[in-house]
Amino acid sequence: MSRGAIRRSTGQDLMQMREKGIDDPTSKWVQTQHWLGWMFQNTERFNREVGLIAAYKLARENGVPHKAAIDQAINEVGEVHGSAMAELGPEYFQSGLGKIIGTFKRFAMSQIYLQYKLMRDMFKGASPEVKREAAMQYLTINGVVWTFAGLKGMPIFGLANLSASLLNWMFGDDDEPFDLDNYVLANLGNAMYRGPIGALINADIGSRSGFGDLLWRPDPKRLAEVGLGTYIMEQLAGPAGGIVKSLQTGMEHFSNGDYYRALESSTPAAIHNTLKGLRFATEGAVNTKGYPIDDDVSAWDAFMQSQGFTPNDIADKYARNNIMKEAERRTDEKKRSLMASYNLARDHKDFDEMREIRRDMTEFNQSTLGRFAPITFGNNGSLEKSWSPWNQQKRAALNGVVLKPKMREALKEEAGIEE
Repeated sequence: MSRGAIRRSTGQDLMQMREKGIDDPTSKWVQTQHWLGWMFQNTERFNREVGLIAAYKLARENGVPHKAAIDQAINEVGEVHGSAMAELGPEYFQSGLGKIIGTFKRFAMSQIYLQYKLMRDMFKGASPEVKREAAMQYLTINGVVWTFAGLKGMPIFGLANLSASLLNWMFGDDDEPFDLDNYVLANLGNAMYRGPIGALINADIGSRSGFGDLLWRPDPKRLAEVGLGTYIMEQLAGPAGGIVKSLQTGMEHFSNGDYYRALESSTPAAIHNTLKGLRFATEGAVNTKGYPIDDDVSAWDAFMQSQGFTPNDIADKYARNNIMKEAERRTDEKKRSLMASYNLARDHKDFDEMREIRRDMTEFNQSTLGRFAPITFGNNGSLEKSWSPWNQQKRAALNGVVLKPKMREALKEEAGIEE
């Protein structure tokens, strides 16, 4: 503690007070800050203490003297966990916007650097002994990660997922994009995807213990809702953005009259998870419309949800539902886009473009999902039937926006539009 290996020392606190000043330590605000940070601080301290004792004992068993074993343990824990002081972390994450973005990211940075260092030593170590030790450490760390978090929690899985997305973007099929998460889940099963421990106790502990999403947490549904720019800002904003998003979701539920979900969505994680666990216990897992996702939630599953761990089978259904709805949305959007493009070309009497789009429509009709919702041709086909509504909407559009006829005048007045 005196050397700052577990938490900030009194000397470090006094130094910060002298340099930056501090509010009255007896004030309600300072006491509240300490109370709010108690769980996080002591969880981190517990991890460091266990690591320090283990590293010290291993060093002593290998014949290292007492004081040297202490130094070795402190150095190793610092290498694995990073510094206990934010002031010794990355300079850009210590103040202003960088501090907001970097909140909870120092540990992620430490783990990424540790993985890089071990891989470097595996192949370019100074001696065969260094290479063997680095390989053993790398395999041990990632073996434990796989046990608790599955392939999804492996650091290399995130890189593979990103590479697959880039390759699909450059060379893949937009209508049927390759999804690595979907492929692993469908072909290797839940135990491989989320880890055998989670499969054994039916709890998605991988999402909170893996290395896969330390810096970037993919959420295709949210990305489709808000767009890439907003999604990137939400990711960079970290917990601050999460608070704003939670409050926004809570207000949406409140305006829809769902007061329980409004309270559940807008409260801190400990309260949010407890309320969600109670909801699972009383009504099962249902979506916001009341449709059942899993109406047979056990007492164990409800308890694990109250602790912040979504039941594994429900997490599996969430993932598969997102895959299905995303594929359905993508297919419908492609169909509408093709018909709108064809009608636009027809309106401009661009016959070459019309023939090209009809070829694209034929390809769409032969695709895996398009053949179940084909664009039909002929006088009574869906393409011909779309022509009249497209023209009507074109004539009715105001500033490029189609409004409901009965609300048109009221909406114009609301926007201050005068004709």
